[in-house]
Amino acid sequence: MHAVVLRGLSVQANDRWPTMRELIEALARDPRVRRRRVAVGTLLVGFATALSYAAFRPSEQASEPEVCASAGSEITEVWGDARAADVEQTVRAKHGDRADEILAIALPQIDRYADEWSDMRNEACQTHAVGQQSENVFDLRNACLEQRLASLDALVQILVSANTQQLQAAALAVTGLPAIERCADTTALLAAIPPPDDPAMRKRVQLHRETLARAKVHEDSGQFERGLELVAEVLADAKAIAYEPLVAEAYLHKGCIESWSDGPESERSLSEALWAALSSGHAFVAARASSKRGQVMASHLGRGQQAKDDLPMIVALNRRIVDDPVTYAEYLNDVGMIHVHRYEPREARPWLEAAQDLRVAQGLPVDWRNMSTLLNLGHVATYEKRFLDAIEIARDLARQAAEVAPSTHVMLMVTSATLAGALANAGRPFEAMAELRRCQTVFALVEGVPLYQRYQFTNHLGWASREIGELSAARGYLVEAQTGCPLGPGCENTTIQLMLVAADDGDATAVQTYYEQISALELDHAKRMEVVHQHARALGGLGAWPEAIVELERARAMIGDPTEMPYAVAVASWEVAFELGRAHRKLGDQAAAERELLRALSELRALYAIEGPSHAAALYELGELDLDRQRWSEAREHLEQAESLYALTAETDYLPRVRTRFALARALTGSDQLASAEARELAQAAIRGLRANAQHDEARAVEAWLEATS
Repeated sequence: MHAVVLRGLSVQANDRWPTMRELIEALARDPRVRRRRVAVGTLLVGFATALSYAAFRPSEQASEPEVCASAGSEITEVWGDARAADVEQTVRAKHGDRADEILAIALPQIDRYADEWSDMRNEACQTHAVGQQSENVFDLRNACLEQRLASLDALVQILVSANTQQLQAAALAVTGLPAIERCADTTALLAAIPPPDDPAMRKRVQLHRETLARAKVHEDSGQFERGLELVAEVLADAKAIAYEPLVAEAYLHKGCIESWSDGPESERSLSEALWAALSSGHAFVAARASSKRGQVMASHLGRGQQAKDDLPMIVALNRRIVDDPVTYAEYLNDVGMIHVHRYEPREARPWLEAAQDLRVAQGLPVDWRNMSTLLNLGHVATYEKRFLDAIEIARDLARQAAEVAPSTHVMLMVTSATLAGALANAGRPFEAMAELRRCQTVFALVEGVPLYQRYQFTNHLGWASREIGELSAARGYLVEAQTGCPLGPGCENTTIQLMLVAADDGDATAVQTYYEQISALELDHAKRMEVVHQHARALGGLGAWPEAIVELERARAMIGDPTEMPYAVAVASWEVAFELGRAHRKLGDQAAAERELLRALSELRALYAIEGPSHAAALYELGELDLDRQRWSEAREHLEQAESLYALTAETDYLPRVRTRFALARALTGSDQLASAEARELAQAAIRGLRANAQHDEARAVEAWLEATS
């Protein structure tokens, strides 16, 4: 009765019952009576023919209506035994041993997807045949299933034609195939924009929607150019695009694909999608285009404030599709990233966690969307200096990637770099370097790694090498990263790292050269302030403390308006105060040093809920200042606090922790002529740590102190 009444309530006249008489007759029919009659008839015939029937068909039982006998069989044209064998043979012939792992991941998932599709097609046919679903619902379900079939067909074709890199991407893209069960959601299907009334136009639109489904698979497989070609085919059909909902869908796909490489063009396409969707009442496209457009404006175009201003509209539009968990989770992730790109981690975290929780609650499969949200949560944890959380998130991300991606997939490179970054930030650079080298061994054999991922990975190697004192290796990696950076002016972070490595190496000429390179770039105000700040650090590394103070005061004057980006301003404020405190201490201005270091520590504690290595660094500098003043008790208190914080996250040979141990040994000894056993033990541990970090001059200085106090 529900299906009959729904048909009677259809918005389009052609979808309703032709007359009230037919509606009444449909309501009067009781399928339970029909089933009982069929059962009785079958029973009587069965008594008369049981023996002869059993002789020929001993195991066959009553089956679905005859009209549905072949329902679901269309899947064999896309993924039957013959085609599956052909795909496996072709992939193995093209890719050799590398194909084994990829096929082992992809083929079982495709088998399950094909089985689900066939079962759904069969179930839809049977439900319609016995009158439990209207013609309209049946047509909508079949249209949905045909689009799913087009997605699967596109993926199978990619597997056959792919090069090595594309083959790996296609293996992960299997997890992103659109869910079959959505084609059984009658409420969602009926709530969607109805297809055109004209049968010829309806067929034309359906074929184009299947083309767009193929374009999405090409996007997920990293074949952006082919994806855009397919979208262009749809937009080139003047007759079809008279149906405005199709225009909205095409521009949505176009904008999403362009977001991988062309921010301005992506924003234009997503805006076209949004306006067409709003005009035609296409709730799904309006919701998806609005949140994706906001994320592109914030991340690609530097228009985070405009994206934030659009949030009321984005939220309102997406509340209309809350029953679509996949799309709603993407919206939650997009809003989280708008806040991330505005340096608002506290605001970003609830959105990203909500996206992750929704996927878990709905039992959605692990795919690249889920992994992207985890990656974003890891970045937020790092921004908030929740380093242990960042490490756990990175390891969870690595576990998920290993489940659905081949071991040589670029996602594994991303997860390895993410884990290494979290480890290094927590004070575990040696562990970070071990992770990077493990991954480097794997990817040395991989062809076609995208330039940006290779650049990021090489940049991480340079950063980690510097952290453990391998300056020559650090410079080599960073020069390689700078040379291969695909971002043009966007590679200033690598040049900053090269400037700091040159300072560690005592190369003042190189420091100046790199600083001039960065200064020549067109950078926004916040990045220019960061460059001045990092130049001051490099000058301090060279021992040019007066010049460093001048630059730090200039950086402080450049810090932005705290009402616009309060978190970013607060971070810049404590960092500059910390560096000023160090510089004043080195120059012997103890009052200024204490003032700046206490300010830095106070701002750190106000900004971060969890104390960690940054707090420990400020406490260490205060301890060194106490030693300069021969305030042994205060020094011991500050340095013990610093050591206890380092012990929470950092490895034994983390250089700042090593230096803290030697400072604590001096605080324990104070003005005594002889060091205590505890102080000597701390000093000896410091020597081992300094040697591990290639700080041999410092190690010799500690050895001399031990001799003088023994």
